[in-house]
Amino acid sequence: MIENDNFEEAVANGNIVLLGIKQICKRLTISRSTFIRIRSIDDPVDPKKMYFPAPDVMTGRSPFWTAETLNIWIAKVIDYNERNILQHPVIG
Repeated sequence: MIENDNFEEAVANGNIVLLGIKQICKRLTISRSTFIRIRSIDDPVDPKKMYFPAPDVMTGRSPFWTAETLNIWIAKVIDYNERNILQHPVIG
């Protein structure tokens, strides 16, 4: 979670973009149920699973992530997938 005295001001000024579940699902082109499933992965033994980060902000019971947090996670997933494909190429 973000802890910064200027956080609310940065959000109000548009310097930080917050995304809720609906916006994240739209950006990832996945259903809400798929997103909930991705968030619920909690098997630290399996390195193949890319854990979705904890929310940056909670408003009541609603989680929100910054666009930066989402972009970092996406980059990690892409990097992992590229490395995994290169190590295990499809033979056809």
